[in-house]
Parts: sequence; structure tokens; C-alpha cells
Amino acid sequence: MVLGGYRADYDVSWNATAKTYTLVHRASGFTTTTKAVEQFQFSAEYWGSSYDWGNLIPDATAGDGYRLIGTADNNLLEGSAGFDYLSGGEGDDILNGFQQNDSLYGGGGKVVLGGYRADYDVSWNATAKTYTLVHRASGFTTTAKAVEEFGFGDGTWNAGDLLAAGPVGVAAAAPQDSLFAI
Repeated sequence: MVLGGYRADYDVSWNATAKTYTLVHRASGFTTTTKAVEQFQFSAEYWGSSYDWGNLIPDATAGDGYRLIGTADNNLLEGSAGFDYLSGGEGDDILNGFQQNDSLYGGGGKVVLGGYRADYDVSWNATAKTYTLVHRASGFTTTAKAVEEFGFGDGTWNAGDLLAAGPVGVAAAAPQDSLFAI
């Protein structure tokens, strides 16, 4: 979607219920409401610079990001700079939320995280059968369920070995078999 002017010319809001963005031009009051748009371009800005719908609203705390659902095939699902929900479904999937407050459901497969394993505090919730990984520097939280492997910049850990691999905040003992149905 291409809009006139600069990004700073607009007030932008997200309606999580309707899953729509509303952009109001500050000078004219002209209002655009849209949904299912992947890129926003502003005509007065450098051509080639755009805002994906995961970063149109800086520091948004809800509703901003991708919601991607995989198929029975082997999927590569990559999120955005926003808060993503990625679900791989069946298959040997790779999920990369790009280090924000993301929810990742693997159905098996692998979660890819930025940085090193020691950059994260990790906990296991036996009741919900989820891992919670909190990036120490940024505070961003990734919640992962039904994942076999976790990839970091310094290696890959099997889900059952993740808690023993570095600094942790352990809520309960890690499971021996970490693949769970959702």
C-alpha cells in the first residue's frame, strides 16, 4: 500500500478485534482503514524504504506482528519485528519470530532465536507444556510449545536438554520427551 507524504504525517492505530490498521493524515484528516496489507510505503520517503505491518506502530504491545499458520509440509515461518504468532502444524518446521514477544507452536521442528543460549533465561511449565525464553538484555519473551529443537547463534539444543544448557529460571523439571500435541 502506498500513501502520500511521510510516515510521521500519520497517526496510526491497530484494532486487534477487527484486525485493521487505521491511518489518519494529520493535516487533512483523511482516514484510511485497511487489513491484510503486508507493506506500507510513504511516497515522500526514500523509495525502497517501507514499513511491514510488524513495525508500522513502534513499541506496540499487542496485535502488531504476523499470524502465520503452516501446512502439513515442511515450513519455514519467519515473523516480523512485531509480536508474532507462528504455528508450524505437521512437518519438520523452522520457526523464527525475530526476537520479540512471540508465541511459537511447532508441531515438532525447530525454533530459531537470536543471540547465544546464555543470553536467555529459560523455564518450563509442565502444566501448559510450554517453554518460556526471556532474552536477558531486551526482556523480550518467546513462548514455545511442541518444539523438538532450539537453535541459537552458538548451537542447537534438543528441547529436553535446553534447561541444563545454561543460566535458567526453572519452573519445573524438564520433560524427557519434549514433543507434545497441541
